[in-house]
Parts: sequence; C-alpha cells; structure tokens
Amino acid sequence: LSIELLGLVPMDDRVVVSTNNGIPLVLEKGSNAGEAFKRIAMRLNGDPDLPIQVPKGRKSVWQKLALKFGMKN
Repeated sequence: LSIELLGLVPMDDRVVVSTNNGIPLVLEKGSNAGEAFKRIAMRLNGDPDLPIQVPKGRKSVWQKLALKFGMKN
C-alpha cells in the first residue's frame, strides 16, 4: 500500500485550544500548524507540485534515519 505524503504538521499547542473553542486553526495568524494544514489543503485541491515544508526544530528518529540513508519525501 503506497500513500503519497501530503504534508507535515508541526507540534502546536494551539491545535487543542482551537479545537476546544471550535475555531479553525487555519484562521489563526502565526500558527505553523495552521499554515501546514493550508498547504495540505492546497495539495489536495490540485497543486501536487507544492513543496512539502519540513518543520524546524528537533528532528524525529525517523527524520534522522531518512537523512542518514539519503531518503527524501
């Protein structure tokens, strides 16, 4: 089973807050997670060539392994 990667959503405490308040995170300015969701929506809406942005910060174990073995998304 092969599923194309649509995007990466960084950790953001505002996800829980916006969900609890019933306010879409994509409407919050300055939300990295909100911007990631917007980019995923754009890719789903017909812009498959839009580059996937890798969140800044600490790398996960999987990201480190991918870098070590030269894998790209």
